[in-house]
Amino acid sequence: MISAIVLVLALYCSWLLILTYALPKVKANNRESKSTPTVAVVVPFRNEMENLEQLVNSLKGLKYDALLEVFLVNDHSEDEFLHLLSNLPDHFKLLHLPSTSYGKKAALALGISQSSAEIIITTDADCSFQSHWVYSFISYFQNNKVKLVFGGVKFKEESSFWKKLQTVEFAPVIGVGAASAALGYPIMCNGANLAFRKSVFDEVEGYNGNDRIASGDDEFLMFKIHHKYPKSVVFNRDNESVVETEATSNLRSFIQQRKRWASKWSSNTGGYKLVTAVLVTLSAFASLAAFIVLAFSSTNYFLLGLLIIKMIIEGMFIAKVNQHLKKKFYFLPFIFLQFVYPFYGISMVFISNFGKYHWKGRVH
Repeated sequence: MISAIVLVLALYCSWLLILTYALPKVKANNRESKSTPTVAVVVPFRNEMENLEQLVNSLKGLKYDALLEVFLVNDHSEDEFLHLLSNLPDHFKLLHLPSTSYGKKAALALGISQSSAEIIITTDADCSFQSHWVYSFISYFQNNKVKLVFGGVKFKEESSFWKKLQTVEFAPVIGVGAASAALGYPIMCNGANLAFRKSVFDEVEGYNGNDRIASGDDEFLMFKIHHKYPKSVVFNRDNESVVETEATSNLRSFIQQRKRWASKWSSNTGGYKLVTAVLVTLSAFASLAAFIVLAFSSTNYFLLGLLIIKMIIEGMFIAKVNQHLKKKFYFLPFIFLQFVYPFYGISMVFISNFGKYHWKGRVH
């Protein structure tokens, strides 16, 4: 048993070291572009009344010298949001999904279809942006081989230990996505900070084929584009590309969010993605087994040393991701998660594959 634990943890640490080395270095703020293509920002929303005002204000602050359109697409909201969007600038357009369609992908598709822009940027209604956010993407599209660019997402100021825990837990998600793309095997991205060529979106037929799955508008599209154009997916390293959003307020909403994210994995399992999922899951089991062994044999210094090495490598990886996100490294939440994460990781494997989840007043 101990030999199996050692093997799994050694493989996991080796994989994480490779990702740490591959993680793109932070790019200096050099957003000079030879051309400025037309751009459309598409934001689907449903029951986001508490976020719409800050969203619009943040979008108003974007700087871009060429044509910039903003499409706010209402997915049958049930709150009283209209008065918040009554005085939009001319380049903002409010769209409403027809009664015959619903869901985030349908809302995105509607906004994209209404635009003639060359570059589409998608985000979420609970996000805010830095003023040069659009420029941070455009510099990448000067290379014609680049078809899709995704950026980092971070949580706003953490006012509680619970939110600091989420910052520590979420950083590896961003880091694994960025490093895997740098290695040529994009595995995950976030629709809250995503840009792509509209011509390529049309070429791969957008969300067709996975439109019945509520989640995955980002990753399904990324995999489609990567399959057709290998090495065309890149991570945005610009400091001003990172968007901010709020962490979940309680454990229930956190679990519902993670179930939604995990729901798309079973429908989209490429080779590298499957290996990654298996390795991360096995490492959780191995860590838990190591804790049990050490509880009965505290003198097993080799196993204890391996767990410490694993902790150091994970800390290095998270610290490097946080450098790009401009976030602090929260030491106590990190140590706490070292003991909690194996239980959480194993639980999520089962929770995400059974039962339904709630999202925006709907059950999926």
